[in-house]
Amino acid sequence: MLRRVDHALVGLAVPAMATALVCRVEQDEAERAAGVRRLRWSSAGHPDAMLLLADGTVIDLAAPVGPPLGIGWLGRRVDGLATLPEGSTLLLFTDGLFERRGVPLDEGRAQVREILSRSADQRLEELCDRLLAEMLGEGVEDDVAVLAVRAHPVHVARPIEAGPEVLPPALPHPA
Repeated sequence: MLRRVDHALVGLAVPAMATALVCRVEQDEAERAAGVRRLRWSSAGHPDAMLLLADGTVIDLAAPVGPPLGIGWLGRRVDGLATLPEGSTLLLFTDGLFERRGVPLDEGRAQVREILSRSADQRLEELCDRLLAEMLGEGVEDDVAVLAVRAHPVHVARPIEAGPEVLPPALPHPA
């Protein structure tokens, strides 16, 4: 998908470059029975996602990063693959969350990791609010987007905080 978008931008002569990260949560029947989910992703110059485990451990989901979209790159894009354990939280975000003038990128990402590690027991809304409040303060220099996805246990009733389960008609409903 990233290759197609890249070539469409070049083919349409759109004078822009952009970073992007595409991911998909996957689960076959055996994985569902075991309560396991997989995350597959590919990045076009976008910051690595983070995975917050239920015990507060934070993992950088690193995979080879391809160049940004808009340059017509002909090389191969590589997928990353990780397991999403029950109770874990996937965090996707733009670089505006942690990039600050005069602050090394690793330092900004470390600050995100530290906030996440203290937030494992919070509801997603509270986790995101805390992250934004502590990271942004008064110094917003760029656009910021945050998306958090929690892997609730598959063998218990869907928690209220997860909202209603709505699947497109073309997708089979899980048993």
